[in-house]
Amino acid sequence: MNFNIKSNLIEKVFPLWKLDGGFLISKSSDVTICLELTLIESFTSDVDRYKTLHNCFVSGMRDFPNYTIIHKQDIYTYSKVDLQQRGDSFLSSAYASHFQGRSFLSHRSFLFITLSCKANMETTSVLSSLCRNRLIPKEQMDENRLNDFTQAVSRFIQILSDNGIYVRRIEDSELLGDDLQLGIIEQYLNLKFSGGTVLSDLHVEDGCLMIGDNYVSCHSIADLDAVPSFVCSCSNNSKLSSPPNFHVPQSFTADLGLSLNCEHIFNQYYFLDDDKKILDSIRQKGKLQQAFSNASRANSLNLQRNMEFLDEAYEGQKRAVKCAFNVITWDKNWNKLLDKNALVEAAMSKINCCTKTKTEKIVPQVFWGGIPGAASQYPKELTFLTFLEQACCFLNFDTNYKNMVGSSDFGIYLTDRLAGVPVRIDLDDYPKKMGWIDNRNKVIIGPSGSGKSFFTNNLVRQYWEQGCHVVLVDVGDSYQGLCHLINEETNSDDGLYFTYTEDKPLSFNPFYEKNYEYSEEKKEQLLSLIKTLWKGDMGLSNTESTHIKVAIYNYIDAVCDDRSITPCFDTFYHYLISTFKPYIQNELCVRVENFDVDDLIQVLKPFESGGMFGHLLNSKEELNLLEKRFIVFELDNIKDNKTLFPIVTLIIMATFMDKIRRLPSDQRKLMLIEEAWQAIAKEGMATFIGYLYRTARKHFGEIAIVTQEPDDLVGNKFIKDIMITQSHCKILLDLRDFKEKVSIIQEILSLSKKEQNILFSVNNNLNFTSRSRYKEVFISLRNFCAVYGVEVSDEEYCTFTTDKEEKGRLHNLMRENGNSILKAIPCYIKQFKS
Repeated sequence: MNFNIKSNLIEKVFPLWKLDGGFLISKSSDVTICLELTLIESFTSDVDRYKTLHNCFVSGMRDFPNYTIIHKQDIYTYSKVDLQQRGDSFLSSAYASHFQGRSFLSHRSFLFITLSCKANMETTSVLSSLCRNRLIPKEQMDENRLNDFTQAVSRFIQILSDNGIYVRRIEDSELLGDDLQLGIIEQYLNLKFSGGTVLSDLHVEDGCLMIGDNYVSCHSIADLDAVPSFVCSCSNNSKLSSPPNFHVPQSFTADLGLSLNCEHIFNQYYFLDDDKKILDSIRQKGKLQQAFSNASRANSLNLQRNMEFLDEAYEGQKRAVKCAFNVITWDKNWNKLLDKNALVEAAMSKINCCTKTKTEKIVPQVFWGGIPGAASQYPKELTFLTFLEQACCFLNFDTNYKNMVGSSDFGIYLTDRLAGVPVRIDLDDYPKKMGWIDNRNKVIIGPSGSGKSFFTNNLVRQYWEQGCHVVLVDVGDSYQGLCHLINEETNSDDGLYFTYTEDKPLSFNPFYEKNYEYSEEKKEQLLSLIKTLWKGDMGLSNTESTHIKVAIYNYIDAVCDDRSITPCFDTFYHYLISTFKPYIQNELCVRVENFDVDDLIQVLKPFESGGMFGHLLNSKEELNLLEKRFIVFELDNIKDNKTLFPIVTLIIMATFMDKIRRLPSDQRKLMLIEEAWQAIAKEGMATFIGYLYRTARKHFGEIAIVTQEPDDLVGNKFIKDIMITQSHCKILLDLRDFKEKVSIIQEILSLSKKEQNILFSVNNNLNFTSRSRYKEVFISLRNFCAVYGVEVSDEEYCTFTTDKEEKGRLHNLMRENGNSILKAIPCYIKQFKS
């Protein structure tokens, strides 16, 4: 084609005129409002959400005046991770270095809504402004029509905003740019979206387009024969879904979005002609086809299709629309561009679309019609007629993962599913502010080998670095490396590691209370302790529980009245013998079958000084843990001791309760209990655990319980009623082996069908080609759920690993380096990870 460009100046053919009052005005009188959309995150929604978004666009577009053009432009360009390092700790620095500079496909979505006129919407490729020297608008837009248009835009924005798509009006300065930055219009014209101010030349010859040094190609969906016979608002992602029961939906055209792994632009056009005239035109064609139907089978078939189209339009009150879709790609290397073309064609074939490519010789006109505000320049012959409902199925609704943090900027780093880009996620403040959760408590479930220890190490490490007080009850040395590193980094000021051994058993004094101020929570702790010491797993009658409570309350009164009495288990035990037993037997005359005080005293005797467990509850030193922010109690050596294990766990929880009450109310506090939670998951401890959960919520604290399998939680009404229902944040790792037990998971965790679909996609499509090995984690915050990657640096891997062989190597290197884990980790990476 011979373009009639008589000047080398782009100003002669450029379709835009000026910006005026927030409107982008073309030389042919088109008026455009420019918006930027924040779409929903990929793989986080269900089918109903996609249907809702689809209906929003359909209902919003239906209300626009005739000769309105909606142009949605999704731009995908490569960016590099520029992680803002938080803190200067060894591991945070390693994490930032690990991801710094990683390449990923970033996405911006624009919506250009244009009020045009009949003459402008008749533009064909030969009538493009590229082929004309003189642009004279044939229709003038009156003020009333413009007002109707702006009101329709406002309604459309409100509909989208009400349904979770954030809409922002683009500022004039963003469209035009300045001396330091190209504007959105200039970025498109130069295919430069990552900064810079240097403009590129445009070269057009025989339908070929070069922008600067880039060759440009276009793949357009231009007629009904090119689209599938069936379209829908979304499709299933085959790589993440687990047929036949679990499917992860995505946009119908997701393969033309983030899944298309090259820089590209996906344009979606909707030309709203005069609906009545369109239908009248089809009706007139139908009369001709009917007249010649006997002469040609094709006329008969077309007549039938036209009648079906008219019936659907009238019966369904649907609006007809001319639409077009294209993908623009570019590259400096012609062979690489051919490779990209192959990617685009493959992506289009996945949605059963045929494409017309650059061989159409009108790539320049197609590109020109993609200029913001110049949609009326799009060639008419590359559009096809359908209904809004079908046309809107080609809209892209998905985008990259976004940071989810509130004003406090508190959160942890995880990664997205596609490229391993770090995203900052607040599991506490932001969800609570949004009304998704009522408390910050967490339940974490992950089978052996699912990456549970890496996630929990990563969680508590980042919590601690942001000032949170962390208390861990562990079984299995999962946090030994992290605690050792924190201890070394803080010069032994923090990072305390307590383990129960026969040579150095843990010792507490649960009866001690500073300033003798015994709160109701403290009394409840002691009540739960004595119940556990006496009956263990067996429940107590109301009478027995009442008498123990009386004993504790009276003992506390005696201690407060006589400060010479040292509050500890020994003095409490002596009080039971000398004072409480005579009171029960002689004054109250309580029958032994109702309350056996002698049995109580006999069972408690091993915990008196000199007894088998006399060391446990009579500590002479009060552990000063209030100011320590990272404390680990490792109980692996007593996990099988049915007497010590629940008692020690209970006392540690009581220690955390002291932190809750004594630390400032704005100080974050986290207690994470690994498998040790099973030791206290007894009905007799329900009241105390309930106190703990409620008190933590009121004092900016949270409880996290960690277990291996959902089966651990089955049949335990206590767990269901307290620990699960009081944990609004559910963190689940790879549970694909439990797909056949989904009814159990549903019973325990109350997951919706949407959450189940997303949960069973965990680890379904791991990608190690451009990132280190990682696992995925599912996070549910009731109204929000998503899957994230848990990827860590080599330094973090060495710190978090629970593999016995790897830990042994690291310990050997520590001994060689003066017991320094900070020196041992680089040596380990050099020897075993390089």
